Amino acid sequence: VLFRSYTYSANGNGKAYSFGYGKFASGAHIDINLALMWLTVRMRERIFNTITNDDKLGMDNNGATTIESDVRGVLIEGQDIGLVSRDAPITVTVPDVATLTAIVRSGRRLPRVQFTATLLGAITSVEVRGAVTE
Repeated sequence: VLFRSYTYSANGNGKAYSFGYGKFASGAHIDINLALMWLTVRMRERIFNTITNDDKLGMDNNGATTIESDVRGVLIEGQDIGLVSRDAPITVTVPDVATLTAIVRSGRRLPRVQFTATLLGAITSVEVRGAVTE
């Protein structure tokens, strides 16, 4: 079949809808790529705003907890709009700032902020098997 892997979009009701196979030419799923971009941009925005809106974000555990809250907040927002799954837990970890070396602390960069979350994905086909008896 020549046009098996098509994707097209339409706008309606204030939303953008995507129809068809839902993949880039590379084979990557469009919704996954858009979700990853959305998460990346929102986290960068939120952390940037936190750092620039305060007079000073301290290099202490309170400052690290603020960054942790920013990351967790974006992931929860991702759940609310259907990008991040609610079936798996979200985890966010930040280092104990008191254990960082003086060299790391003087660099003013908080290292090892990590998170795990599961993207929601989508069902695009279904296999149903069964039997009917009389």
